[in-house]
Amino acid sequence: SFSGSDPVVSQVTGGPEAATISAITPTDNGLGDTTLTWPAGTFPASILGPMPALNDGTVGGGITAALVANGVRVKTWTGASTAADRPFTVVIH
Repeated sequence: SFSGSDPVVSQVTGGPEAATISAITPTDNGLGDTTLTWPAGTFPASILGPMPALNDGTVGGGITAALVANGVRVKTWTGASTAADRPFTVVIH
C-alpha cells in the first residue's frame, strides 16, 4: 500500500521466521514503480514468477511484476495507461 506517495509493506505471510515486515524494504522508483527487496537468504529461491494483483477495486489499468536480485519490482498504471501508485499484492512462489 502507500502512505501518501511512499510505498509501505502492510503484510507478509509464509516463509521462514525471518520473513517479517521489517525484513522487506520498499523503494519508490517513481510513480507506479515500486521495488520490494530483502536480505539474501530471507526467502528460498523463487521457482515461479511473481503473481501480482491490484487491491484498489478501480476498473482498468494494470500491474506487472518481475523478479530482481533479492526482490521483486512492481509497476502499476491506470486505465489511461498512465503510471500510478496503486495498492497491490504480490505472491512469490
